[in-house]
Amino acid sequence: MSRGLTRQGLEALDAALVRHVDQVELPGLVALVARDDDVHVAAVGHKAFGDREPIGRDAIFRIASLTKPIAGVAAMLLIQDGAMALDDPVGRWLPELAEPRILRSLAAELDDTVPAEPKPAIAGASVHRADKNSIASVRGGKRKDTVSPMRFTVPLVSTYITSG
Repeated sequence: MSRGLTRQGLEALDAALVRHVDQVELPGLVALVARDDDVHVAAVGHKAFGDREPIGRDAIFRIASLTKPIAGVAAMLLIQDGAMALDDPVGRWLPELAEPRILRSLAAELDDTVPAEPKPAIAGASVHRADKNSIASVRGGKRKDTVSPMRFTVPLVSTYITSG
């Protein structure tokens, strides 16, 4: 079994990235995927809409809200070292979340709760979902709020890019 990246997987990733730029959803993007010593970087498109210069792999991006991805990387390292497991209860690592409660029903009052079952595990808490609608998409100096969703789901153990 190969421990690195597959040619077919990288071709599929590159095609998906190019498709989003070609459909004028994004002016450009830079993606990095790594597994062990196998590293793939793709730079597609331009820094801004209408820019003729291609985006470089060293492009600087303004980003916000990176707490969850950084915590995810830390968790991956702990899992790799065997100090944490995907099936560990979240409460083992975050005691304040050891006894989560949920509403009895969607129509329930806020104090009508029951214990959450099953208790959340690291695997469930380690998925990060974002869509580009949460990032201002600007074309021609105007914000465009009607972009189609492009969702990124990043489980701790592997990476997928799906288009919804």
